[in-house]
Amino acid sequence: MARPTKLTEKFLKTAEEILKEKDGINTLVCTDHELISLINEKLPEAERITDRTFRNWEKRDESPDFIRLKDIVCKARIVQKISLVEKLKQSKPGEWQRFAWLLERKFSDFSKRDFSHGLSLEESPDGRSVKEIEEAYAERLSQKVQKEISEIDEFFKD
Repeated sequence: MARPTKLTEKFLKTAEEILKEKDGINTLVCTDHELISLINEKLPEAERITDRTFRNWEKRDESPDFIRLKDIVCKARIVQKISLVEKLKQSKPGEWQRFAWLLERKFSDFSKRDFSHGLSLEESPDGRSVKEIEEAYAERLSQKVQKEISEIDEFFKD
């Protein structure tokens, strides 16, 4: 006889609370392991899970509850991405880099490699200044941000 699942309504609600804490910062800075630790902290010992359990769920579980957990995590990451993009858009000249840095490191679709092709500060074959290269990078990033916002808007319309 199989054990009852620990993927309960209480676990899902706790996960959602953790992901929304501190304006969603947990979504941005925590690994899956760290998120599980934060969730477990708020659950009674008998209801806690291990990293291995979570990985097993990821690999095999197609239950409505696990799909709901994946949706909770996905939406929290989307909200965090939107927040970073908005902060990037509203930042003053010369201050956008910190938000770009966070986007690049957390979200693979904002990888610096994708934007910086031909924009190396060490080698500027066309004689552009560092400021011109920075502006070109910011423009490419801005275009990517606009595309992301459109895709996110489409996602939430459904």
